[in-house]
Amino acid sequence: GHARDCAWPWRIPSCHPTPCLREAHQVWPPIKWSNAGIAILSFICFGALIGSTLLASEEERLADGEKLKELVDVPHSALKRGVVRGVFDGTIEEVWQVVADFDRQAEFMPRMTVSKVRERKENHVFQYAALDMPWPIADVSYVVDIEVQEHRRQLAFVMVPNSGKGVRNFNGSTKLEPFPRDPKKTLGTLTIFFEPERWYPKWIINLGTKSTLGKVVDAVRRRLRQQQGSKHDLK
Repeated sequence: GHARDCAWPWRIPSCHPTPCLREAHQVWPPIKWSNAGIAILSFICFGALIGSTLLASEEERLADGEKLKELVDVPHSALKRGVVRGVFDGTIEEVWQVVADFDRQAEFMPRMTVSKVRERKENHVFQYAALDMPWPIADVSYVVDIEVQEHRRQLAFVMVPNSGKGVRNFNGSTKLEPFPRDPKKTLGTLTIFFEPERWYPKWIINLGTKSTLGKVVDAVRRRLRQQQGSKHDLK
């Protein structure tokens, strides 16, 4: 359909410390259209929290290049939300230019075959994407509404209702911040919740979610090195 058909009638409220703290002990439920604004606010707030405090042992592992991956429970669902943290060898601005390159994500994101911006409206980007999924999962395509908080270096996305093929529910977030041990490097926190349209064993979907997040970190690292190399060659 036309891009204007994807526009949402609501606007996401500003993130306030009080609701953030209330959400800190919870994990977001699967997105429902009736409370989509509240759901996005929740995982923006939660994303801000999970990326902010690290144990010394976690910092050490991240500094060594390790990716910290976990699956967290989602109320009323057997599917899990994937969370990954990783350090990128570049400034926040450099990493942001990679993760926010919505029209060219298919060039480097795992299994993404198409990525095209259909519309930009205020701080929202509507992106069409298609993915070549591994067997036995059917290929998927969808339109996502991405809320871009450039000043905070955060993204929150949710699939536009009835835009998905092969997928019923897809949402997540990205947060970038200086790595405590080296402010010239960037700590990224990424989350994904994926629910396919067809039934598959839950363990397959959960395993795929966790694996995909690790591959996304690797893909962003490779793209970052390419971009940095291109800038160096131009000097």
